Amino acid sequence: MNKYFKEVVTLKALDFKVGQNEMFQPFFEKALQSDNPEDIELKAQVKNVCTPIPLEMNKQLEEIISVLRISKGRFLFLAIASAMEEAKALMAEIDIDEYLVEQAEAMQKQKDDEQEAWIEHNKNLSEVV
Repeated sequence: MNKYFKEVVTLKALDFKVGQNEMFQPFFEKALQSDNPEDIELKAQVKNVCTPIPLEMNKQLEEIISVLRISKGRFLFLAIASAMEEAKALMAEIDIDEYLVEQAEAMQKQKDDEQEAWIEHNKNLSEVV
């Protein structure tokens, strides 16, 4: 297949695919800027997340979004969604739930031990009196 033809077909196929995928659509962007009362519920379901980044990283980000012709907000939304998927997969692979269960059990045992010691302490006090 001709390289140029392959690139054009790939571009058009991806454009179609992304255009059909709701996650890639900024469905809430217009609602956030709207004064329409119907958009109030949607606004309540969105949290603005921001964090400082080094100037060099911002420069690279600006270059990337410029080349891709994508808004910074949409790029960061997709990047965060991707990072979250990867983190969840890694946490499942490591079986972090097992650690959390062990940690919860240890905390419960400590709490039970403290409560038992408190009861014993109060019992000893009542025997003295």
